[in-house]
Order: sequence, then C-alpha cells, then structure tokens
Amino acid sequence: MYLPRESGPPPKRRFAVLKLDEDPLEQLAEDFERFLGKNSLSSGQSHSQAKRVIDASREADRLGTEMPKIWNQMLRGPDEELVELIGRRVYDKLSIRPSNEQVRAVLHNLPVPQAASASQAASAPPTYHGAPQGKVEVTKPSPSVSPVSTTKPIEIVLWGQRHPAKSYADILRIVTEKLYERHAAEFHKLLELQGTKRPFVARDRNALIKPERSYEVASAGYFVDMNLSGASIIKRAEVFLDCFGYPPSDLDVVSA
Repeated sequence: MYLPRESGPPPKRRFAVLKLDEDPLEQLAEDFERFLGKNSLSSGQSHSQAKRVIDASREADRLGTEMPKIWNQMLRGPDEELVELIGRRVYDKLSIRPSNEQVRAVLHNLPVPQAASASQAASAPPTYHGAPQGKVEVTKPSPSVSPVSTTKPIEIVLWGQRHPAKSYADILRIVTEKLYERHAAEFHKLLELQGTKRPFVARDRNALIKPERSYEVASAGYFVDMNLSGASIIKRAEVFLDCFGYPPSDLDVVSA
C-alpha cells in the first residue's frame, strides 16, 4: 500500500505490505478496514494513520543510520557522560573506582594504565603537619559508624572526577557546586532538609546556626550550613547526593 501524494520514490511512499498467503486473516481484515474501509476513507482517518506509519518508518530508518554514528563518536571522544556511567558501573561491580583515563583506555582498546594518583602518591606522598606521612587512604564512611580521622583531605573523587580539597569544608562546597551545575532547576529540594532545629540549606543565611560560616552556592542565593565536624560534613554531602538520587559510593574522600 502506498501514499501517492507523498514525495520520493515508491519504496519511500509505501506504508504497509499485506501478505495474503502469510498474514493471519484477522490482521488482514483489520488492516483493510483501517486503511481501505469506507468510514476510514471518508473521514480521512485512513490517510492520517498511513501518514503516521510512514513517518514512524522514516524515523526508524534515520535512527538506524544515525545512532551507530553517534555511538562511534561517543567512543572516539569518548563522551564524558559515557565515561562517568562506565566508571559507576565498574565501581558497583568491583568496588574499584577507575579514573577517567583508565575508562578511556578500555574504550580505545588500550592497556589500562595505573591510576595517576597511585603513582604520584608513591613518588611524592603528601605531607601535612601532625598527619601520618606516606599514607593515602580513601575514606568511605559507613552509615552505622561515624568516621573518626585525624588526617586531612587532599582531594575528593565525585562521579569519577577528581577535585582538590584542602579541608572538609571544601568537600561540601565542591559537592554542592557540582550538584547545582547538574540540578539547578531542582536545587530547591535541599531546602526541605533540616536537623532538629535548623535547616541544612536556606535562602536566608540568618536561618542557619552560624550564618557567618555559611557558604553561598554558585552565587545563587542558596546558603549551606558549614558549622560541622569533618565526619558530619561527609555525611551531609552524602545526604545531599541522595536527595538527587546518587548513592554514597559516588563520593570518595582521599586523605593523607
């Protein structure tokens, strides 16, 4: 069956093929009624339905042609969202957080290199006054155990991306900034979170326990309570991530 007024060669104007010797009789009867029935023809429904079938077929053909090209471009880049997604899946399965460079190596069929942070730590371990030297650990707080640490953070890994963090306050600043970049339109959801007396985030900084220690996210008028211990900051960051559907495993804190 063809739509004669459509442009293009006959194969491009074909919207249905009825195989009288193969198709079930019920299906044939339904198609005849839908496209050639008197009521359908007189009301114009047959033309509209045939046009929808042709449009859907053309869309499917275009997708079949273009999607492989898009996929190949994502692999060649590779696309940062794809790298991030693979990194999360690897962590979920192996509890090992690959760097972006390691994921890109796999996508390019190259040997997986050693993590850059590991080689840097081996050659020049970070030094902090009063902190153990030569030891780099990833802090993953358990929901049931409050982490106690005398060390200082040196960086965080958020969604597979590394960010320097010289203090625990930096951790919460980075997490809120990155969440705002992704979810600015729904960042107001954090306004609903609060402790026993005060909110975690407010539009008015005076609503927080220590207004002078609050942090304004992206100059957008959202003020975050920063009057917290290091362990509480990590927990608070995980609560913020959870508010937007991210698991605690998306955040690693590297300390020295």
